[in-house]
Amino acid sequence: MGYARALMSVVHRAISALLAAGLALPACSAPAPPPATPAPAAPTPVASAEAARPPEADPTPASEPPASAPVPVASEAPAPTVAYAQEVSAACKKLCAQAAEQCSAKSARKCRANCERYESLAERCGEAALSAVRCQSATPGLVCSNVVGQCAPEFQKLSACESGQAPSERVSETSALPAALPAGWVELEDDAAGFSVGLPKLVESQTEQGNRTWRVQDGQGVTIVVAVLPPFEAEVTDKTLVRKVLVILGQHCQRGMKIHGRFQTGEYESARFDSQCSNGDSWHGMLRISKRHVIMTAEIVPPGKTATGDGFYYSFSYR
Repeated sequence: MGYARALMSVVHRAISALLAAGLALPACSAPAPPPATPAPAAPTPVASAEAARPPEADPTPASEPPASAPVPVASEAPAPTVAYAQEVSAACKKLCAQAAEQCSAKSARKCRANCERYESLAERCGEAALSAVRCQSATPGLVCSNVVGQCAPEFQKLSACESGQAPSERVSETSALPAALPAGWVELEDDAAGFSVGLPKLVESQTEQGNRTWRVQDGQGVTIVVAVLPPFEAEVTDKTLVRKVLVILGQHCQRGMKIHGRFQTGEYESARFDSQCSNGDSWHGMLRISKRHVIMTAEIVPPGKTATGDGFYYSFSYR
């Protein structure tokens, strides 16, 4: 009997220990699984309406818009035509102020008359008008002249815009501003080569190196030369231009020869040249190049004399 009680007591303590161990086992064995994510609450009518709206951009302060989306400023910049009208008017005032200060009263009046025309074209030819006026204003020697000189391409574009033609359809490179001949000069018209040009006086052509050539001296001792030369048979380069010019100038004028100011006008090309001769004379001139021929207009200027310049070169036109 005593043995049975003792045995029951041992069994009772073992069962109690097992029960206690079973209750503590989850806390000291594998980690507890993560809590289940609660089911989302049913959307309210307001939330449903918000969800139906298109997504909005990231909010930014009204005063700091994103860099990729510049904020338009109304009425800050004038319309293009208004801007060009103002700029052409300002450029014209600058040009005519220069003319009034540096030139004769006649040149100043001519400047103002031309500028009235440029300003009237500003609405539909603003860019071309502005470019032409600024070019003339910035080019020494052209402020007092109604010829286009080095600015021929700019005035050609303006004239083309005025007439509604593409620049390449224009033939005369000086059609925007016809050249006025120097006082006392006359016009040489040559039907054979199809051109006209100003000369101090008319003279008969002569033959130089097989080329028809006119030579005449002005009252200052400067010799004016016009020559009709054969066309180029290959590519026109500065080197071939120099060889073409030296046919008339001669090898003693090769020193320091420079070709510059080349530009294309439709089917014609023009190029300026300058050279210094061993006898002290200098040559200044212009070549007009076409498929038919090369026409030279040039001046031989002795030491201490002044060239006629653009008034002669730009009196040239094709007929």
